[in-house]
Amino acid sequence: MIALRIASLIAALATIILNAHGGFTSTKVFEYAVLFAALYAALDIGKCAVLVAASRAWRQRAYLVAALCTLLFPLLFANSVWNAIQQIAITRDDTKAVRVGATQTRARTETEHARHTAELALLHASPTYAATSACALPKSKDARTFCDRVAIATTAIARLNAQLAASPPTDAEPHVTLFAAITGARPQAVQFTALLVPVLLAEVLGAVGFYIASRINAEAPGTPARKNFVLRRGTWRPNRQKPSDENSGAAGTMPSRQPSGVVQTPTAPASPNITWRLPSS
Repeated sequence: MIALRIASLIAALATIILNAHGGFTSTKVFEYAVLFAALYAALDIGKCAVLVAASRAWRQRAYLVAALCTLLFPLLFANSVWNAIQQIAITRDDTKAVRVGATQTRARTETEHARHTAELALLHASPTYAATSACALPKSKDARTFCDRVAIATTAIARLNAQLAASPPTDAEPHVTLFAAITGARPQAVQFTALLVPVLLAEVLGAVGFYIASRINAEAPGTPARKNFVLRRGTWRPNRQKPSDENSGAAGTMPSRQPSGVVQTPTAPASPNITWRLPSS
């Protein structure tokens, strides 16, 4: 299952990087940041390996080791999920802050545009505007002041139109708004679900994918047998098994030890061929 192993490796690397980044940004002291990054990465690597270790320990009848690995998995998994969600939430908050800032800037621009538009509409409705032929022939000082106000409002509206055209209206989180409008759910719940689901899938794939691939590989037909190792007196030693009858050689070629300790040498089997001999004269 090469595809499953590659997918599990990519998911595991993503969660390891997220956890290491979370540990690195947890403090401002560089030495502590490196230590925390290494610690968080080690915990996430352990999460990816404990299920495989538990499975192999169970097959080798090391039940205590299998139980310890199984108990460690939910703790390491919960820690990894929490750190990954925290890092993604921080990154999304930064992106959302930029989008919210752009949205607020556009809202202020639209407000200013509406104010200048209303002011220009009032100036156009003034009798002075008609008397000066739409500010084409201002003769008096008051008429020139009035026409200056019209020119300022017109210039401001043109500038604001250019700004609005350069920054089209955008939603900070359009997918959350769309899904909330379709389902009727609260935007906060939709946002949390959108944050949790990809992190949870990556964590599960990175943690369980290696275990599934190892089990499929171990139970696949035609898989060559591997040398088993068992834990004996604190060291890993090969599990020496007695050879089968098929690999032990032909019968009668090796001496066998009897319970009394006497070695019995096997005799050659009698030849099944029958020979005839003529009587001597």
